[in-house]
Amino acid sequence: MPLVMRRSFTAHPAYRIFTVSDPTCDELSNFETAFSDLGSGLFGWGPNAIVVNTLIDPGVATVMVEVWSEPASVEGAPSAVAESSLALPGGRLGCLQALEDDVQIGLSLPAGPGTYGVRMAAYNRGVVARYDSVRSSDSGATSERPFPGTFESYRMQLWHLSDEPRWEDDEE
Repeated sequence: MPLVMRRSFTAHPAYRIFTVSDPTCDELSNFETAFSDLGSGLFGWGPNAIVVNTLIDPGVATVMVEVWSEPASVEGAPSAVAESSLALPGGRLGCLQALEDDVQIGLSLPAGPGTYGVRMAAYNRGVVARYDSVRSSDSGATSERPFPGTFESYRMQLWHLSDEPRWEDDEE
């Protein structure tokens, strides 16, 4: 199963949230669905978008996007993993909270438009949680983390399922 594309970027979450979506799609309906799916969880899924709930605020998170020819295995010891599918009719993937301009505009996926299987894995969230619990129990602690953004990272693995952009909830 060969790796087709790999690209990392830095996300600057707003209110502990960052989004990954097809920038050619309507943001309002996508994010509304993804936010309602999020609840108090870590990942929320919409037809063309994922909402990620981070522990860092303020700070940045590293996101690695990998496109595979078929599902790849999860590497390392993630704090959390979730899997679903996305309909990407524009064949692009972007993040509004990315620090890199080309990622904000949207990266072109090698297989183009279609339906993609997606696995999101979160790493090092426990490091942030442990730091926050120590900080809250220390009366002399400051409100800022040392080295903000160096703890949390995400791996997004995608694989092309079909040329027809469909989301699993389209059948309902």
